[in-house]
Amino acid sequence: MTVLLHLRGCSKDYGGIMSALVSESWWKKTLYITGGALLAAAAYLLHELLAIRKEQQLDSKDAIILHQFSRPKNGIPSLSPFCLKIETYLRMLDLPYQNYFDGKLSPQGKMPWIEYNHQQVSGSEFIVDFLEEKLGVNLNKNLTPQEIAVSRAVTKMVEEHLYW
Repeated sequence: MTVLLHLRGCSKDYGGIMSALVSESWWKKTLYITGGALLAAAAYLLHELLAIRKEQQLDSKDAIILHQFSRPKNGIPSLSPFCLKIETYLRMLDLPYQNYFDGKLSPQGKMPWIEYNHQQVSGSEFIVDFLEEKLGVNLNKNLTPQEIAVSRAVTKMVEEHLYW
């Protein structure tokens, strides 16, 4: 405190530096900035710890873990047509799955992607083929060869030419 009183009594101002150093508002601003930085660092560390914890929880056997973009908070489905396709596919087959809205792309740079028994599969077509092979499910099992061909043609047209 005596240093502050001594500094206030200085005859030279040195361009306002001494008055800025002595003013209480400078110290308050410094404390606010430091406190804010500490809170931001703590929030970031907490986020990282929770992400690591989630990744550890995802390591379950025989569980389909669907990684996709996050949804709006009002609960509507994903705006991504491919994420919507896979989630609808899983629901139509009544397969249990866990949504994981981490937004991380697969190692191949795709979204959505799944994890199943430590295997990662990305791309909606590859996911469907993988699940049909591993789990023996097929939505087209009752279709004739002609109907399968029409289904394939319509699917290709929609996926390649009608999505944004």
